[in-house]
Amino acid sequence: MKFSRYVFRTVNYLNKHHLNSPRVKGFIGENLVNSVLLNEPYKLHNVIITGNKKAQIDHILISNKGIIVIETKNYQGLINGKVNEKYWIQYLNKKQYVFLNPIRQNNYHLNVLVERYPNYKKFFHSVIVFTRNAQVIIDDKTKTIYVDELAKYLENTPDTGLTLAEQKELFDSLSAFKQE
Repeated sequence: MKFSRYVFRTVNYLNKHHLNSPRVKGFIGENLVNSVLLNEPYKLHNVIITGNKKAQIDHILISNKGIIVIETKNYQGLINGKVNEKYWIQYLNKKQYVFLNPIRQNNYHLNVLVERYPNYKKFFHSVIVFTRNAQVIIDDKTKTIYVDELAKYLENTPDTGLTLAEQKELFDSLSAFKQE
């Protein structure tokens, strides 16, 4: 737990000291999630799926809890949206910024994966993880969590029956797509 507190403090420091480029912010948010997944044996980060349908997936966790596809957002300000809308709005410094609904974005990721791995369809599920830099207001709270809630979310996710052999097989297959 001490390491996680160190990571959270470091990220807060970096966010406050003008490291606000989208690439740096994305890197910071994704590394916060990485720190939560540190002890998970079958996890992949920044997976690039190629082929007819393409997708860049922040994190895939494969465990007895299923195949959890995680989209990470390190945004600031107020985030407002509805689950079924195509775009959400970020309010920051008296300005509005429109961005693709991350629930829809991650559902697309799930569809790409299910198309490739149809036998595992029942094991896939999505979670959107925001950092605490944003206040998220959406119409269905079950669709998003904050990064400091991720460990509890994973702990409370029911066992899906995905066997250790299936986990390893899928991990090995998806590892071919992993980008360093």
